Amino acid sequence: MGLETINDEQGYAKSNIIICLVNAVLKEVFAGYRIYRITGNRFVVVCPDIDSAYFDKLMKMLECEINNKQLRWYLVPTGLMRILSFL
Repeated sequence: MGLETINDEQGYAKSNIIICLVNAVLKEVFAGYRIYRITGNRFVVVCPDIDSAYFDKLMKMLECEINNKQLRWYLVPTGLMRILSFL
């Protein structure tokens, strides 16, 4: 069940609660990094100067927290993009 379905069936107030919960989890896991909501249920976390192993650890923590808080069903899996360097 994505946010669009929640909006249609339960209203925007419910989807706003879910967005806030996801944001809270992101803030908890990625404390100190910049977090942006770009559209619907898509967020970007900017992690400059982070090494790959630590990033992987944070992503595992994020997945665990999303599952623990039963938010998985509201998120659309879109994969993970890493930008390791900028030109």
